Order: sequence, then C-alpha cells, then structure tokens
Amino acid sequence: MSAQPPSPGLRFGRCCVEPARRRVLIDGRPVRLGGRAFDLLVALVERRERVVSKAELTGLVWPGLVVEDSNLTVQVASLRKALGSEAIATIAGRGYQFVATLEPAAPTAPTVAAAAPAAVAGAHALPAELDSFVGRGAELADLAAGLDGGARLVSVVGPAGSGKTRLACRYAWSRLSDWPGGVYFCDLSGARSAAGAACALATTLDVAPGADDALTQLGHALAARGRCLVVLDNFEPLVREAPRLLPPWLGRAVRACFLVTSRERLSLEGEQLLALGPLEPAREGVELFVARARARAADFVLTPQGRSEVERIAALVDGLPLAIELVAARAQVLAPAQLLARLQERLRVRADPRAPSARRGTLRAAIDWSWSLLSPWEQAALAQASVFAGPFRLEDAEAVIDLSPWPQAPPVIDVVQLLLDKNLLRAGAQFPAGVHGPDGPCFWWLLSIQEYAAGKLRAGGAVVGAAASALDEGAAQQRHGRHFAATRGSAEALAAVDRHGGAAR
Repeated sequence: MSAQPPSPGLRFGRCCVEPARRRVLIDGRPVRLGGRAFDLLVALVERRERVVSKAELTGLVWPGLVVEDSNLTVQVASLRKALGSEAIATIAGRGYQFVATLEPAAPTAPTVAAAAPAAVAGAHALPAELDSFVGRGAELADLAAGLDGGARLVSVVGPAGSGKTRLACRYAWSRLSDWPGGVYFCDLSGARSAAGAACALATTLDVAPGADDALTQLGHALAARGRCLVVLDNFEPLVREAPRLLPPWLGRAVRACFLVTSRERLSLEGEQLLALGPLEPAREGVELFVARARARAADFVLTPQGRSEVERIAALVDGLPLAIELVAARAQVLAPAQLLARLQERLRVRADPRAPSARRGTLRAAIDWSWSLLSPWEQAALAQASVFAGPFRLEDAEAVIDLSPWPQAPPVIDVVQLLLDKNLLRAGAQFPAGVHGPDGPCFWWLLSIQEYAAGKLRAGGAVVGAAASALDEGAAQQRHGRHFAATRGSAEALAAVDRHGGAAR
C-alpha cells in the first residue's frame, strides 16, 4: 500500500495540525499526542468561531459513551502542555474555545512518529514532604523487605487517619535510587471508575490517553520505563475495579511494582498486605505530638507531667497519627492538660482552617469519607453495632443488627466481614486482655469510629434512607439488652442496660 500523499495543514505559532494524518508537529517534529486529545483539538479548531460547551465536546470526543468530567479536563491539560497554554481558552461556566490565530501550512513529508523518550534515572512524581516523618520504623522495614523480596503488589491497609499515604511517600522518597525507571505517585481519591483511574494515572505518567484501550496503553507506557514504582493512593473507591486495573498493568509492565494505599485489601492474586495499626501512645504517639507541637511553637517544652497528659491524649484518639497531629496543632495556644480536658469532644477538634484538604481537616472528615463509600446496609450495620461499647462476637452482632429493610443485603456475617475489610471494625482471636468476655473470635472498635457510628444511629433513618425501625436507637438498644440478658447473665445484662441509660429508669 502506498503512503498517503502529503496534505496541507493548519499552522499556529510553531505548531502545525494535519487532520488527514492525525498528527501535530512542533518545529516540524511530531508531538506525542493521544487519540482523544487529537480529536478534541480538531473539534475545537473546526469550531474556533465560538465557545464549545463541555457537554458538546464530550459527545464529539467520546461518542456514545458516558465519561467523567475529569476526562475532558485531563485532555485539555494534555493539549495545553503539548501546544502551549495560549491556544485554548477556558470560558468560565460555558466551555472552551480555540483562540490561536490559524494560517495554512505547506505540505510536509510523512515521518515516523518519535519513540517515547527513555525514562530518566531518579525521575519521580512524588508530593513534597513538608514536615518530619515520625516513627513507623518497623513498618518501613517490612515494606522495603516486601518489595526487595520480589513482591510486585503491596497494599498498605489501615483505618482513616492511620498515615498510609505518608508511609508510602516516606518509603518512596527514601528509596528513589532503587527505581531507575522512576517513582510515580497517583492520587485516586477523585476517581470512581476504571476510566477515571486510567485518566489519573495517565496524567501522573505524562502520557496522553489514546483513542482505544487506555489500560493497555498505560501498561505499555509503564513497560517502557523498566523497573519503576507506582504508588496508587486512596484506592478504596476502586476496589471493585482492581481486577480490571492491576492485572493488565502487572502483566504488561513486568518490571513495574505497585504500592497501593487503601482502607481495605484488594484481594488480588500476589497481593502482599501491610496492615497499619495505631501508633503506640507512650512512645511514637508522644514523639509525633511533640514534633508537631514544636513545628507550631519552637519553645514548646514537654514536662514529666505534660508527657503523662500527652500519652493520655494519644490513647484517647486511638493512636491515630492524623488525630494526634490535629490535637498537637493546638499546643500553640493550649497546654496538654487543657487539650486533654477538651477531648470529650475530640471528634470536633479541628485542624488549621487554611489546610488545603478538607478531608484531612478533622478526624470526623476522615471517617465521613469512609462512611460515604459504604452501601446503605453497611452504613446501617455500622450504626447499629455502635450499641456495643466494648468487644462483641458475631452472635451478638447477628442478634442486634437488623438489615430487613434491604432485601438485597447479604447476611450479617458478610456485612461484618466487609466492615472489617474496610478497617471500620477490628478483630482478634479472643477478647483483649483485661476485658471480660467469652472465648472465641471477637470484634471491637477504635473509639473515634464507635462514637461516630453512635452519632449516625442517633440521627436515625434519614441518615441512610432506611425504614425508621432499622435506624431507631431505642430499638437497637432493646435488642442489645434482650440479647445480653439471655446470653450473659444478669450482672453483664444490667451493665449493658446501664451503658444506655436504662438503669435509672
């Protein structure tokens, strides 16, 4: 087959667009541009006399498909990066317009597309570390051992506020030289589909998604980088998409490794887990508090009495790094004893209002995010389980949790397992030391999550759109009391009733 004859294009500045060949040149050299980005450019050029709405552009570039708004934003950003920021204008509230001055271009001879540039040793796309990293020495060593030992997919899992992202970044910064193909950090908190995840990773890798299979294209892009590390942060909204995303990338990029942070495991073959629990309050908890307090007030001094109070603070917020940092941020204006006194309302302790991420603004915000990702029956189960002030067994949960308003809900045993997988409950082979209870597996709470769930139960059925009976606090407490009276004996049953304010009645 003979080559397509040269055809004239349109020139603006140093750029030349050749629609017939589906290519763009800068100074006569082809530019790497994905198929969708090229279609977007042509659509804007052809309609350059007017503003083109986002809805119209989406229909032109992704005909017949339902895509996230972020896809269009990514493609516009890709064009601006390749062609310059002045060619495409954003018209607030209306859409985009091609505003560069066009003129006919002379025909050019066909050329072979330039190969992707080789990865630069030490390249990275990592967020800056803005403060000191405290503790987690054992966890960092375990993470390094896993990746050094041949693991290609490591998932750091833990509850909200446990420091998963920070641990992953600390490892990546400390081991950059181990990844000659680069280290790439991709925040997936805004993605809700495989397509959204592909867009996010394409942006991180500086790869313009093509017109066809974006997942395959990304796999090839990673393969070209050789031994590289991809950090996929905040993966929990995409756990169901994990089988579509990770196996193709792992299969095509055989020297790439993936470090995932999530509140639940991905359950993929070859996945290695690193469970991230709370900090030990008396050691790492105090160390973190002091480091953050001194960042706000350089003259902060921890007295022996103050140390005891900070230990209690760290324990009260379950040793969660995020919560400890939130409290320590107030050490500039409140002494440890004052902070301790105010922790009766610890879910309302707020961070600096100028903080860039609202989700990190309060411990409540972190838990809110986990809650929003639950199904209605998972939300109902979590709220009802809050009547257990201490450890409980599966039999206890089955007696108290009512999921009848949702015929499609799985059995309580499966819902409890889902809550465990999402790190909203904790489990052990037996009741914790010093806590009275029967032998056998049991579940318990981080106190902050138990209080949060209790607040949802008090809010009632409006919280999850449930029938009133399913989210009625009194009804849940009655089921709890009847069950304990029948199974634990009078002393423990009365203690349970008293926790709910019933002894006085």
